[in-house]
Amino acid sequence: MGARVLSVAAVLLLSGCESAPVADHARDLPIVDMHGHLQEAMSAEELLRRMDEAGVSRMVLQPTHGPQRGTDAQALAYARRYPDRFIAFIGFQNRPPFVRADNWPGPPTPAALDFVDQVESKLRAGGFSGLGEIVLRYHGHYVPGANCCGEVDRLADAPLMSRIAALATRFDVPMIIHAEGEPEVVAAMQRLLKSHPQAVIVWAHNCGRQRAAAIGGLLREYPNLYCDLGGMTYTQQSSYGTTWPRATPWTFPIENGRGRLLPEVKDLFEQFPDRFMVGMDVYFNGAYLYFAERVQRFRQLLSELAPATARKLAHENAERVLRLERR
Repeated sequence: MGARVLSVAAVLLLSGCESAPVADHARDLPIVDMHGHLQEAMSAEELLRRMDEAGVSRMVLQPTHGPQRGTDAQALAYARRYPDRFIAFIGFQNRPPFVRADNWPGPPTPAALDFVDQVESKLRAGGFSGLGEIVLRYHGHYVPGANCCGEVDRLADAPLMSRIAALATRFDVPMIIHAEGEPEVVAAMQRLLKSHPQAVIVWAHNCGRQRAAAIGGLLREYPNLYCDLGGMTYTQQSSYGTTWPRATPWTFPIENGRGRLLPEVKDLFEQFPDRFMVGMDVYFNGAYLYFAERVQRFRQLLSELAPATARKLAHENAERVLRLERR
């Protein structure tokens, strides 16, 4: 974290985050962060403090493994220590041999099969509630001093992904997948969805930041598909919900940059209120400085929805998908 820590009020003021009001029905909603991450340097207690500040009731912990060095063991330890607040996922980012090019698109190597066996062993042992973030198509960019983030292009329907989807189906846990909404990527995701109809697939970042009409078509066709809204707010130190790091003909925001949903996105959420979940997507430890700001922006966006829809996006859909009633 940086040496200078701003108050939540100061951060909101500097960012202009208060440009849209927060309605009464969204002000005190419990929030489940469906797209959280975990870094080695972030303690459970510090995470809880920031969650309590912002009114976040639970957080999915997707270990980063790479330069930020969050691990599955750390996520599991946090979830066991605070079972009502943290949900541990088995992390896929930066994991050899998952990232090796020779496992895409051909048959998995013995090392990749061993990795899948390790994932299965962890699921069988219990304590993990999902898999992710599984990065398939990612627009690379440079983050100074972070040794991050390279271009990624992997097939959603590769044999390795099919094995992982089969595991998710067998153990009844969701997968969070990052895949940008480019035509060939969407086609491969459709093949994955169709071939594994019982797998719960959460397509990150508003289903790849696609146009609202395209997302609606996918949701109608595939009942096992959900969208998280991880990082889709446009606030200070959070611009993934825009055309950053790359503008493409298939990249669309959900809001106007001042806390107002775009009309077609608002209509989409109201049409499919059971299929979307909010997420903060704090990948780098230092970005927790802006965690409360991201939560506040989601409260602004939820304010525009019917109260029942706002509750579903804020926490009810995540609670259902994560089977929290069984915990």
